[in-house]
Amino acid sequence: MRKAKPEAKASRQPFAELPPSLDVKKIGRPSKYDPSFCDLVLELGAAGKSKTQIAAALGVVRATLDNWADQHPEFLAALKAAKELELAWWETAGQINMSRQGFNATAFIFQMKNRFPSDYKDRQEVGGDPDNPIHLLMSSLDGLTRGVPTRQGPAE
Repeated sequence: MRKAKPEAKASRQPFAELPPSLDVKKIGRPSKYDPSFCDLVLELGAAGKSKTQIAAALGVVRATLDNWADQHPEFLAALKAAKELELAWWETAGQINMSRQGFNATAFIFQMKNRFPSDYKDRQEVGGDPDNPIHLLMSSLDGLTRGVPTRQGPAE
C-alpha cells in the first residue's frame, strides 16, 4: 500500500503584493465624466433646463449627475450655478410674458413652485420661535409646546 503524500498547507498570510496577472482592477464601466461637461451644464442651466434635461443632454441619468457632483467639486459648483441660472431664465421668461395676452399664469406659477420650492411656495413655515407673540399666547393657553389648546374635562 502506498502512502499518500502530505498535502501542502495553505498559507493564511495574505499576499503582500499580488502578481501582475492577479492585480485587482476597478470593477465596472469607466466613468463617462469629462471636465468639459461643466461648461455644458452652465449653458443648459442658462437656457432654463432642468436637472433631468441636463442629464439627458449628457447621456446619463440624474443619479449619475449626483455621483459626479460627489466626486468632482468643479461639477458640483457647475450644477449649483446652473440651478441659479435656470431660476434666472424662468423669472425673466415670466417678466417678459406676464403682460402678453394668452400667458398662462397658472402654468407659470406651477412651474415656479415645483422647480424652485425654496424660493416659491404658498405657505409660510411658522416655527416655535419663543419670542413670537402668537407662540407665547398659544403656549400660555395650555402650556403645551405644540401651542394647540386642549379641552379640559370630559367631552359632551
